[in-house]
Amino acid sequence: YQRRVRGESVFNMMNKLLNKLGNPLGKPRPPTPPSFPQLKSFEAKLKEREQTAKPFERLSLKQELPGIPALTSQSILKKPETRLTELSNGLRVTSEEIFQPISVVSLFIGTGSRYETPQNQGVSHLLEKFILPSTVRTSRDEVMKKIEGIGASVQCAVQREVISYTTFCLQEDLPEVMEILHDSIFENKYLEEELQGAKGIVEHELSQLPENPQSLIFEQLHAAAYPSSPIGQSMLPSPEQLANLGEPLCKDFVSNEYASNRMVLAGVGVEHDKLVKLSEKYFSSVPKKPAHQQSPAVYVGSEVRTEEAFRENEGPCQKNGMPHCSHLVLAFQSPSLLSDDLHASCVLSSLLGGGSSFSAGGPGKGMYSRLYTRVMNRYDFIQSCNCFNLSYSDTGLFGVHVTVDRDQLHRVAEIVCNELSALLSEKPNGLTNEEVQRAKNQLKSAVLMNLEMRNVLVEDLGRQTLLFGEKIQPEVHSEKIDAVTIDQVKGIARSIFSSKPSVVVYGIQESIALFNQYDAIVNYFNQLKQ
Repeated sequence: YQRRVRGESVFNMMNKLLNKLGNPLGKPRPPTPPSFPQLKSFEAKLKEREQTAKPFERLSLKQELPGIPALTSQSILKKPETRLTELSNGLRVTSEEIFQPISVVSLFIGTGSRYETPQNQGVSHLLEKFILPSTVRTSRDEVMKKIEGIGASVQCAVQREVISYTTFCLQEDLPEVMEILHDSIFENKYLEEELQGAKGIVEHELSQLPENPQSLIFEQLHAAAYPSSPIGQSMLPSPEQLANLGEPLCKDFVSNEYASNRMVLAGVGVEHDKLVKLSEKYFSSVPKKPAHQQSPAVYVGSEVRTEEAFRENEGPCQKNGMPHCSHLVLAFQSPSLLSDDLHASCVLSSLLGGGSSFSAGGPGKGMYSRLYTRVMNRYDFIQSCNCFNLSYSDTGLFGVHVTVDRDQLHRVAEIVCNELSALLSEKPNGLTNEEVQRAKNQLKSAVLMNLEMRNVLVEDLGRQTLLFGEKIQPEVHSEKIDAVTIDQVKGIARSIFSSKPSVVVYGIQESIALFNQYDAIVNYFNQLKQ
């Protein structure tokens, strides 16, 4: 209705304007705007109802409006059920029906940068940018027209141990989208011009790293923590490595790593039997491969220092021609995804929390956590301070990332070390049952609220099936979180801090020169073991 009103207003305004100009078109404008038969029919029914309705009945929201499809109450729908089917070639198909018209289907593959070699390092990151290419059946333009015509989308995400391809579409368009997904992965023609376009995207990302160094910093963190293990090698290729990546290396990586027994096809908002049939049609020909001979992640712990060069042209992270902020990352080895201590480490991460000096969307983001109340609120030169917990199949990294004013880097290490050691101390700075309980509540609410989003739900479904062979329900995780005690939190903190620290410092030369504290950090945490 509002659209019609706006249309009439614009129509009348244009008509008056033409009349003032003497109607240069030479033809009189029609006196009435175009008709909307369906809208008029609805208005007529609504007017008839208003005339026959009794007083106050017009204001009731208990009766359905005429011409509006009936809504189904969620209370009478079945409880979402997780189903799992394994195809003859080992590919696992899992789904949850959420009774919504939008389907989200993701193909998860148990590979990533961890399984790259020195010869093809960065190939998975290049494949991430090489989405929707020309295939043996259709050109790239035709593929894009199909996707745009049905309003769907296809995305790719690459991590160290998992590569995922995710599609969003209406349920009735799923067969066509599944065909496009299969052809894009397994029928890629690897045309040189399209490959160069993907390389151009990666080159642009590499050139932008100084403006937003967070990605670079966490790549360096893995190099500092695992200098001799494949999991520590960077996901980002160097310019020289990128130049060497071509059709043969891309084809070999897909052929060797994309095996059916390493795949999980996860769907949300789709009928399970329908998803299984589509999987059999498009992915039953994918061959099996032997299980990965995974090199163990050997944690070492070391320091990586990166100087940000002086640049005359100011960027978004610069001030007076120099970088505005310096960065410090302090990390330790933590429990893996398969460890019994995983939930305790997650509670510890929630308890430390953190935040930044600017919070978009209003207050309430971590404001009761330790790093916010005891660091952000006390030191105005700290721009952000956040705890992170990165977990993999056989290892993990737990630590704190701090962003400070560019000339204050040398002051922040002592602050962070004191806050971490306070977790093991007694009152008044030690842990309390109240803050542990608050951290558990925040962790549970964060997990459950994130699972309300379709893309998070399908990722949780696929990655758990890939790792555990099934989905562990949120109720089970909630029970394990509730079972964590204050003594367990202290115990996991002591265990984490007993490993050798991994440190990354990033900033201008003057700040880096003042930061000579790695040995002092190592000695500090060695004393905590005693």
